[in-house]
Amino acid sequence: VLGKTEPGRIYELLGLKGDVSGRSLELRDTFERGLAFYRSREWKNARESFEACLAIYPDDAPSHLFISRIVSFELDPPGDDWTGIWNLSGK
Repeated sequence: VLGKTEPGRIYELLGLKGDVSGRSLELRDTFERGLAFYRSREWKNARESFEACLAIYPDDAPSHLFISRIVSFELDPPGDDWTGIWNLSGK
């Protein structure tokens, strides 16, 4: 959230228990792997995971967002004090 200095978690409701498609669960699991790679600065593996998410669901906005962040970090890696948090500079 713009202006906040503390990180916040974002959750996505997938559906009612027992009523979530296998495709949605596959996307969730693949995205979680990508996020783990991203947080550990394994850019290549993270990008591959988010690209796999797009193969499952081409319009997945979070995967597109993380790929663009990875491109930025590949060009200008974050410092040693990076915590995985992305600070917004505008709406």
